[in-house]
Amino acid sequence: MAKLDIKQKAEYIHCDENHDFVRPKFMLKGMETEEYSFHGFKVVSVHNPNLPIDYQVLYLHGGAYAKGIKLHHYHLIETFANGLRGQVTMVDYPLAPKHAAKETIDLCFELYKKIAGATDKPLVLIGDSAGGGLALALLMMIRDDKNEGHNRLPMPYKTILYSPWLDLDLANPEIDDYEDKDYILSRQALIEIGRIYAGELTTQNPLVSPIYGDLNQLGDIYVFYGSHELFYPDCKRFSELENLKGTKITGQAFDEMPHDWVVMPIEESNEAIKKTIIFVRGKAGDSLTKAKNRGRHHGTWRRLDNTAHIFPLISNSNHSNVFRVSMMLKNNIDPVYLQEALEQALPWFPHFQSRIRKGAFWYYFEKNQHPIFEVEEEAFRPCSFIDLHKNHHYLFKVFYYQKRITLEVFHVLTDGTGALDFLKAITANYLRLVNGESVKLDGEVIETLGDIEDSYKRNYKKRKVVKQKNILAHEIKGKKLEMYRMGLIQGFINVKEILAFVKSQEHTITSYLATVYLWAIYRSEHLETCSHKPIRIAVPVNLRPFFESTTSMNFYSYISIHLEAKDEEYTFEEIGELVKAQFKSQIKKEAFIKKISEDVRKSKNVFVRIAPRFVKYGIVKIIYHRSMKAYTTTLSNLGKVNMPEKYQDQIEHLELLLNPSKSNIIKLGVAGYRDLLVVSFTSQLIDTGVQKVFFRKLAKDGLGVRIESNGVYYENL
Repeated sequence: MAKLDIKQKAEYIHCDENHDFVRPKFMLKGMETEEYSFHGFKVVSVHNPNLPIDYQVLYLHGGAYAKGIKLHHYHLIETFANGLRGQVTMVDYPLAPKHAAKETIDLCFELYKKIAGATDKPLVLIGDSAGGGLALALLMMIRDDKNEGHNRLPMPYKTILYSPWLDLDLANPEIDDYEDKDYILSRQALIEIGRIYAGELTTQNPLVSPIYGDLNQLGDIYVFYGSHELFYPDCKRFSELENLKGTKITGQAFDEMPHDWVVMPIEESNEAIKKTIIFVRGKAGDSLTKAKNRGRHHGTWRRLDNTAHIFPLISNSNHSNVFRVSMMLKNNIDPVYLQEALEQALPWFPHFQSRIRKGAFWYYFEKNQHPIFEVEEEAFRPCSFIDLHKNHHYLFKVFYYQKRITLEVFHVLTDGTGALDFLKAITANYLRLVNGESVKLDGEVIETLGDIEDSYKRNYKKRKVVKQKNILAHEIKGKKLEMYRMGLIQGFINVKEILAFVKSQEHTITSYLATVYLWAIYRSEHLETCSHKPIRIAVPVNLRPFFESTTSMNFYSYISIHLEAKDEEYTFEEIGELVKAQFKSQIKKEAFIKKISEDVRKSKNVFVRIAPRFVKYGIVKIIYHRSMKAYTTTLSNLGKVNMPEKYQDQIEHLELLLNPSKSNIIKLGVAGYRDLLVVSFTSQLIDTGVQKVFFRKLAKDGLGVRIESNGVYYENL
């Protein structure tokens, strides 16, 4: 495209080539809608037929006085109709360059007169962007109406302005500091289109630049604006005006928000709308928004947590993002009792009753109305992709095989801690039924019923984030098994024995196993390939204890345990000291606050949130796979798990299996129950070199290890 001059850019960006926007059929569905022509311009009036009409609302849309009604404007008037319990009228007013300001404001004035003359309800005036400036100019015209007595126009009960354009010239010198911050608006293009819109009026006429007008006797006004928009200095100046007679201005700046964010499908938009409802309706509005929030929390749909957003976009039959936790009992499983145990436990865990839906911008949770699936005997590769349609749209599966109860979970639903709580409840119910006892909610099994909240966002604190370069890690390579097979090698270790040993070495169990794992990769892989890339292990950490959270959703972070390449060979003791130091420096609440801040900040990016889902799909997939190449493997330790004493002798052990991925082709899951620690290597490689070095090192350190395999590696062991 040829480079445009300022005038061309104004016309290219702002002039509405498709002014006659056709409303999609799905918009305003369920609303009572009237469309009519007013002096040759389209007017849309909507209200919810199931709600009383408490207010008459005139909404003036944005678009730099040159763009007409768009999809997000329809969404906004529907939100106002429901939230305010109002009849909302929106006009597709005259636009530049075909029309000028005098015609536009006169039409809006006549429409306001029409609405006011036909109702006894309080009137509310709302405008965003250019519509906000137009609303303020209209407010002054209404105040200055020359009619007397009964014919005098009533002033609006409340006026709400979102990112209003208050000065066509954008003459405030402080705006210089915001040109680079605002990635939506172009200052010079706006000035040019503003001059065209003004027509015969000067650009400082209050009808087009209301900040220069008489702002007394205008009633209650609430102005919302973003800290990263061109209009910020003028909006701030307007909101801080004092000594006005008959005018009360409340201003609120939203941190890091761009221009007119209220029309965007983001959380801050919802917050501004909520404040608008409370501003208009007072306590009644507060009750409405609280009820709306309760509905979001426990009702039909909910947002995914900050971590979960990525999983639906990157998951497929070859990359399932499914993990497994299993309880091994001492007797064979009765599927009839297991089915009943599942059905009895599910109501205690509302989050597990979720299904996932596709939205225009993100996936979201919705209450699953389908009956629960039937438990199945295990017959396929562990951690396989869950076919949601065949699984009644549930995001987990329950299997049995001989003495084992298995829960497999799609990571979008929860993490290891959340899954473990659910498995413990199912297992306890099963053992009660087998023992002839009644099923009950047992505090010994489930200490706290999980909340349904995004604990990432609840604990988000804005921090200055230092960008870190994504350094590729050493990748374990080799000939692979067929996709339908997974290699599994498990080591069974006495808990008391390993605890005594790691304490003597000033390790924890996790730091010791991480050291042995690094050593195994280093000796079997790194030295042989002469790799110059670091070995890096991702170690998930449950964040609930650090932030007093009881959420059932994902709430974990990673620490990075790494070993840099060097010319001289490492000793095991050197690696151990490095690992201890890395654990000590990273497992701190402040370090996790920084990680949460970085992750949530990325999701708060406006462009990320408003990008359609199909756009996110390709971008997120690329970013995710690049980020995973920063790690060689994963080591996850569920820790030691307890069950009520009366059931302890009926349970052998606990297992955690992680699904290998393309870049992390071997992974290690660890879980402890009573006196037995189970370490489970899952791999897509034919070679078992890493596992051999790992277990031989444990044996050399004097630890007794019993090794089992799922049969894939019988020839290798």
